[in-house]
Amino acid sequence: MDLKEFGKRMQEVREDILRMSQTEIAWYLNMSQTMYSRLESGTAGNIHTIFRVVNYLNHRNLNAHMMFLEQFDIKTMMRTETPESNSSERVLELLEHLKDSAKEDYERLTILKDAISRAS
Repeated sequence: MDLKEFGKRMQEVREDILRMSQTEIAWYLNMSQTMYSRLESGTAGNIHTIFRVVNYLNHRNLNAHMMFLEQFDIKTMMRTETPESNSSERVLELLEHLKDSAKEDYERLTILKDAISRAS
């Protein structure tokens, strides 16, 4: 997922679940409306900004980690259990997803390194 896709998902969550304007959510995220607009358009953002968004969504009792899944569905953002229940299961799922992503990234980097070595 790139910033553009993250921005689209964030816009969908803001409009369909939070039912907030960009100005309102920007206030909660402690950023300007312009900066938030750029986040949704995928033209700005960094790990700190994304971390603020995820923390805010979790604070609103939403499944923020669902924003990062390949098969994103807005309905999965709504929690069906209390935040404490199944939290260890969610952490394990996220760790497994992170492990798989890291393995794929490592394999891509290895292929790239080998290609650069052969070209030199």
